[in-house]
Amino acid sequence: MTKPHMPDVRFLVSSPMGDLPVDKERWHLPLEGDPAKTPYRTYFYSIKEFILQDDLGPLLCAAAKKLNRKIHPREVLQIVVRSEKHGPLYHPASIEIMLASDRVKLCLNVAVCEEGRKKLRQEISVLEHLNKTFSLPYIPETYIWGEKASMLFLLEDWFQGYHEFHISRDEKGGQNVQLWDFEKGCRLLSSEQSFQIYTHISRILTLYYDFENARQIYPWHHGAGDFVARARDEAGSRGGIDVKLTTVRGYGTRVCLEEKNLIYSLKGLFHFFLNTTIRMRLDRLDGVKEAVWAGDVCLKATLKGFFDGLGAKEKLGHQAVAPQDFLALVKTFDREELGRGLSAILGEYLQEEELQLIRRNLPGHTAELHRAIQAFDLCGAPANMSFCAPGDQEPVAGNQ
Repeated sequence: MTKPHMPDVRFLVSSPMGDLPVDKERWHLPLEGDPAKTPYRTYFYSIKEFILQDDLGPLLCAAAKKLNRKIHPREVLQIVVRSEKHGPLYHPASIEIMLASDRVKLCLNVAVCEEGRKKLRQEISVLEHLNKTFSLPYIPETYIWGEKASMLFLLEDWFQGYHEFHISRDEKGGQNVQLWDFEKGCRLLSSEQSFQIYTHISRILTLYYDFENARQIYPWHHGAGDFVARARDEAGSRGGIDVKLTTVRGYGTRVCLEEKNLIYSLKGLFHFFLNTTIRMRLDRLDGVKEAVWAGDVCLKATLKGFFDGLGAKEKLGHQAVAPQDFLALVKTFDREELGRGLSAILGEYLQEEELQLIRRNLPGHTAELHRAIQAFDLCGAPANMSFCAPGDQEPVAGNQ
């Protein structure tokens, strides 16, 4: 009987300085953030066992979908496993399959602790539901999942060339968005590119919003790096930006709809709209420091993305209110009415540092939001913006 071909598996750790080889002398050390203190040795070898199962069959089936062709096991020269990130729930790795004439990179999300496994099971269900329902290209496609050594694994898309971004300070103390590109170097983005990032995020969240049942992607947070971005034109400050959402921890309603009719659907959408304008402005300085409030460009981009998303939903045939009708509605609210609506949302924010940050900025946010709504028209960016974000095409269902 012919022995199955098993390629060499190499273990690396991703870092800002580039890939680091695994120091096997330190394999006994626990994973960062893991309450069970699972050793790196157990982590890496459990991943190896999972990806090599059934003579590479499930792994190569997923890779074949990415390449749109069959892959014979003997084409695989090496598999590189990179430990990419560690959080309180997940410890994702990238799986890079080196072929004789090509390479494929996938994401392996790993949940170690009991709470992480519970959340990842929920996320698998949500991702499958959203991909089936909306057929949009902004969240990972799931391929295979299973358990090994009390760990839960999910093999899904890896968004190649996409990176975390966070608010940072420039040399003069001003606020900018920094792209955490470990491949070509971390760099501050232009205000226009920052505008594009926030526009895309707001539009993506709106596209996945369920108007009839008020269901939405939630929770999400910039500070956790849930959204990632890719600069399409690395050479120019006006280069286009693409955005993806790497994780969907939940999908449900955040308001009580007493009846299913247009009035209550509009109530749910208004709550989603107001909360999005707040949550979009929350980040952590440099990703790990104190909570920080995004500047005015974020709010204007949020409005543009929201109404772009409503318009796109209409074109895609997803049930929603027409953007011109909702805009006309929100223009009828004065600043005090918007303030009461925003204040009612504060009870949903339980993290004290963020809650205090929101309270300090809420009066200014309310005034800015009212002005921005009154100045907004549906031909593009708000009237007081000097540009429209380039590359903001409407999404096409199923276009990856």
